[in-house]
Amino acid sequence: MATRVSFGNAAGSERILREGVTVLTEASSSAVAIVSAFHAESLYDLARYDDADRAAATAIDGWEMDIASSVIGMRVRAMVGARAGRFDEAERTAREAITIIDGTDFIIDRADARVGLAEVLELAGRPGDAVAAATEALGLYEAKGNVLQAGLARARLERLHP
Repeated sequence: MATRVSFGNAAGSERILREGVTVLTEASSSAVAIVSAFHAESLYDLARYDDADRAAATAIDGWEMDIASSVIGMRVRAMVGARAGRFDEAERTAREAITIIDGTDFIIDRADARVGLAEVLELAGRPGDAVAAATEALGLYEAKGNVLQAGLARARLERLHP
């Protein structure tokens, strides 16, 4: 799953974001939460799931500063949990992220949260439910005019439901 940060260059994204997290942490900047969220996405794309989970925890800890970074962190943690076979917990976390972000007007983040849920459901062996979540994500991406991520959602749908 290519996340919105790496779009096919997860290694390059991870390196840059790791450096950013280091600099922001040293500066005690509150921006570390959002950069950690994006870092978690890149780490997930690289299949470095333990590292992704740790970066996601840092993003979630930034809750009071930035709801989007926390929701991205929750989404990554849910996907990592599903990869570890913790499907119930992962689904709860993914759905909680959707509930939180749906209270905002962040359409892309709302779509991304649904892609995370689709990933969890796919890993749990529930392709029909994954199709429903990915279809919702596609609708949101299209409503926002996000052609790239809409294409990724379509590719997921094709893989799930040829």
